Amino acid sequence: MSELDAFIPVINGHIDYFGIKKKKTKSWYPKNKKDIDEFLEDLFKTYPEAKKVNSEIIVFIQKNFATTMENDMTLRANVKDRNHEPWFNDDTKKLWENKIYTSSQYAYYKKNLENKLGKIVSNDIDISTNEILEDLEKPSRQGNWETKGMVVGDVQSGKTSNYNALIAKAIDCGYKVARCCPQ
Repeated sequence: MSELDAFIPVINGHIDYFGIKKKKTKSWYPKNKKDIDEFLEDLFKTYPEAKKVNSEIIVFIQKNFATTMENDMTLRANVKDRNHEPWFNDDTKKLWENKIYTSSQYAYYKKNLENKLGKIVSNDIDISTNEILEDLEKPSRQGNWETKGMVVGDVQSGKTSNYNALIAKAIDCGYKVARCCPQ
């Protein structure tokens, strides 16, 4: 474990603290370099011992906060054409929200994702996979139905992390089979 690895949980906790205390929101996200600099200044002031891995933390923060999508696009079939029955709601999200990692496939995956890529990236993937799950059919729906999808993106843009999270959530919701054919 590197010295930076030891500080990642501290950084993730400070993101929430900084958002609530300074920006009055728990889901804070920097909009520009000034926001990142302000966060880093507060982090180093609150945790002076973090200064010994200052440069690694700065790279980690910039890497995680700089994860933005430009020109992203989602194509969806017309709901009328596919006889989709909406089922995904806030109650469904409770299957993995605030769960310990042993009671949910996704909670376990998210905890590992947060430790590896940071809380911001993990939250972005959580939101994205919820949107995708909304388009899937309820696994207990009677009759014949199928849902297909395709993930396209640049190298190292998060495709694998995204579909791993989606599969984990699908298992938590009751799906028995998920087929993934990476090329």
